[in-house]
Amino acid sequence: MGVEGAPTIGNFSLQTALPSQASFGFNASNDKNGLISTSSVLFTGAYSIPTSDLNYFRFGISVGGAWNKIDVNGLRFTTPGDPVQANLMSSNFQLAGNVGFSYHTPTFHAGLSVPNIFDPVYLSSESFSVSKVNPFGTIIAHASNRFYFAKDKNMIEPYLVYRYNQVGPSQLEFATVVHLENAVWLGASYKQDYGISALAGFKLKGQTAVGYSYSIKNMGTNQLSAPSHEIHLG
Repeated sequence: MGVEGAPTIGNFSLQTALPSQASFGFNASNDKNGLISTSSVLFTGAYSIPTSDLNYFRFGISVGGAWNKIDVNGLRFTTPGDPVQANLMSSNFQLAGNVGFSYHTPTFHAGLSVPNIFDPVYLSSESFSVSKVNPFGTIIAHASNRFYFAKDKNMIEPYLVYRYNQVGPSQLEFATVVHLENAVWLGASYKQDYGISALAGFKLKGQTAVGYSYSIKNMGTNQLSAPSHEIHLG
């Protein structure tokens, strides 16, 4: 956004089903925010438990590590030779992990996830930090349901997402997507304190999906200096 030290995020993820009811995933990410750069690698295992022919539970857990790197030379202390800066490690390693479960029927989906099992440690004088276990610092809950119409060729699907944060503000998000002939979708979402987004997309031969979303400029407390655009290929 033209601001020095503005956040930049890179992420790569891969998921695949294994024989039986198991699944495997891998995620690598980097989040640079000001003078702090955090990289992480997570390996995920998941398992589905059928409760009937069409209903089932899913459970997944990720474990891995995170590395924080601090631009110590970029710190501007008032007192030259401040002992805080002298004892601060330029980088450190810590444990990382998350966990979640969900329930699915042919039309209804709901789940609960803990994105951070461990409290992240950004500033430390130790090269390895055993993070405090705090699984309930952040919790994400979601639910959605599909309503079919026109001889089940079309569908409208409302979503509800709630993000609980023990430290910062919690957030509620609501979205509705309309699928037409399983080939085209249109939708809109509202995110608390951040405003409205619109989205649309289409499928090519039932295999490839092309989507676009647009976040409208918000003039509220959390003002966006410009609208945002997102394009995705699936």
